Amino acid sequence: MFHLKIILLSIFALFFSAVAFSQRKTNTKIEAIIDTIPTNETYIIKSLANNKLNESKLLKYKFTIIRKNIKTKNILHNNQSGNFTLEPGEIKMLSQTAIKINKDDSIIILLLIYDKDELLGKSRVVIGVDTSKIAKGKKKENSNNESKHDVEFKGIVTDLTKTKFGHEFYEAFSNTYRQSNLMGNGVISIEEKFIGIGLRTLIDVKIENVTIYRFFVQPDLEYLTNMSDHVLILVQNHFERKKKNKNNMQQY
Repeated sequence: MFHLKIILLSIFALFFSAVAFSQRKTNTKIEAIIDTIPTNETYIIKSLANNKLNESKLLKYKFTIIRKNIKTKNILHNNQSGNFTLEPGEIKMLSQTAIKINKDDSIIILLLIYDKDELLGKSRVVIGVDTSKIAKGKKKENSNNESKHDVEFKGIVTDLTKTKFGHEFYEAFSNTYRQSNLMGNGVISIEEKFIGIGLRTLIDVKIENVTIYRFFVQPDLEYLTNMSDHVLILVQNHFERKKKNKNNMQQY
């Protein structure tokens, strides 16, 4: 009888995991679109939202452009956000900007669309130099620097995952984090633990042992990529607040 209950609980948990998994698919109800139009050395970038539903939706968006020059190491961030309404079947332009691309630039463009706290639409475009190989080369260098005294822990992401899909999230986030070159002063830990009877796992994203976000792992690469992009913004906000607080303390 005990074993029968365990089996029933397992089926029950898997059923609701599948339901949650299907609900987390992006761009099925609201589609996020990034349109890039090259004109000589300039790109016109448009962010748009497409309502695939038969009902009006009140939504919010976050639009981020991260530019890194691999030679000068200069980083520029452009963040936009706002609330908007989409009528059934409507395609609405949320923002438009023009940026000049240099040969040594790597640019990540990210558009996220939320219904309250639920991520419905996501689009990401990379323009320019692919820095993923450079980032992998720096991984060993950063690891060696950990043992030195008085060093700032920048660009370090530790892998404490336990499953294949947990590790997939770690790889997606760590590569995106290093390509963005945010490199905040603090070690980021990706910790995974089993929940309940072991069918599901939970990931904690920590900076210096402070949890900034946690979520249940789903066996889907699109979902894990969405979580990676979402966590990147949270990490960026964390380091910006930390820097602002430090500057405020120095003023006194």
